[in-house]
Amino acid sequence: MNERIAAIARLWLDPRAPVSRAAYASSALGVVVLEYLLYGCVGNHAVRLLGTLPLLWIAGSLSLRRARDLDLPAWVALLLLVPVLNLGLVLLLATLPSASSPPRSAPPRVEPAGKAIAMGVAHGALLGLVLVPLSVLGAAELFWGARAAAS
Repeated sequence: MNERIAAIARLWLDPRAPVSRAAYASSALGVVVLEYLLYGCVGNHAVRLLGTLPLLWIAGSLSLRRARDLDLPAWVALLLLVPVLNLGLVLLLATLPSASSPPRSAPPRVEPAGKAIAMGVAHGALLGLVLVPLSVLGAAELFWGARAAAS
């Protein structure tokens, strides 16, 4: 049993593990079942969102690796985020046979650690500069809207 759980964890979490048609189809079904269980058992929306993010990561990772196995461009996996198109993508990735050539992978990109750290800090700061004011404005609007409704 532990070996089976380890195999599923490797399939879902290892970004280098190949994904076959059967593994993709069964994993997609498993993610959907987990999602429905999460939405059926949890009433808090914030907890639902936090539970959905890992499942979205797993589905995206599997779709990206399966698309690479089919020699499709990596951006195809982004269709997973588009309602209705995501169903077609899952069906397509689950039914097409693997490409005969080995899957393409991006060449390794080596960056100095200092540059990577600086870019991470810059992106985080930029995201904070955008999201904090939006959050404050949204909270203020909710507060004043609730006060107006109460009076």
